[in-house]
Amino acid sequence: MTCKFTLTTSFILFLVLGAEASTCNWGLFSGENSSCAALETIAATRMNKAKTICAASGNNIQWNKNEKNVNPNVSFRLMEQAMVVVASGYTRVYSCKRADLVAKFEVDKVDNNASLEVSDADSGAVVFRESRDLKDEENDLYRLARHFQDAKAEAKEQLAQSKEAERRERENTEFYVSLPRDWHYLRSCDIAVDKAGCLSEPSLKTQVWSDGKTYLKEAAERHNGNLVISTSCITSPGDGDTWKGTCTYKYAWNGENSVTATEILGTSQAIDNSPLKMAPPACPKPANYTHPFVLEVDK
Repeated sequence: MTCKFTLTTSFILFLVLGAEASTCNWGLFSGENSSCAALETIAATRMNKAKTICAASGNNIQWNKNEKNVNPNVSFRLMEQAMVVVASGYTRVYSCKRADLVAKFEVDKVDNNASLEVSDADSGAVVFRESRDLKDEENDLYRLARHFQDAKAEAKEQLAQSKEAERRERENTEFYVSLPRDWHYLRSCDIAVDKAGCLSEPSLKTQVWSDGKTYLKEAAERHNGNLVISTSCITSPGDGDTWKGTCTYKYAWNGENSVTATEILGTSQAIDNSPLKMAPPACPKPANYTHPFVLEVDK
């Protein structure tokens, strides 16, 4: 007779290791085929890898031509002052054919707003965009330029954090992949009815392995007379360092866990073996409680 059933289990790993468009940071817009995180990473990389920047030849000023007191040259001068702030940290070039980034100011005195857009010179993709109501033209243009510099600093920090997260993920993966294959369960004999008998029994050996990203598996087999009990567990990443999944137990007649480099602690759903004592014997079944277990690496 062969019995087979599945129980839930979990592994908590403590490592011994130090669709609609939406507005993203820096005025970027995500669509159906892109996320804010992806757009921001690309923009941050372009802002921080760029060496040169230019002012677009199409800097634009709009005003009511019937107004006699508007002097566009004043706006162009204020744009040039703001461009000095935008170009800080880059080498400014005057031909956009040789630039990495292109900055474009617009002042609209009809709709009463000012804007700055900075784009990648090669792809044309926007890396920064901001507009604001026009109240004091000199201050408004300066603030747009200053906000771009703030975005550049924020992008630099974001890239550093991303790089650190990639490093930690790589270390975690390497740790899981390098886990020893052979382990054994530590028995808790203090509460056993036959403590001496419990201590005399050999430890249940098991194997644990992982690809470090998508699964953590365990497989064990023990014999009790002509009864062979096989255990096969597979878990996948859950919250934080927790891995959750199922264990399949196979009987044939013929848990929260923490992982370090030396031990696994955990809990697993218990098995109700009372049907084995029936005449004729029946298959065990999942119990409605859990029990702890401890594994050690074979020395």
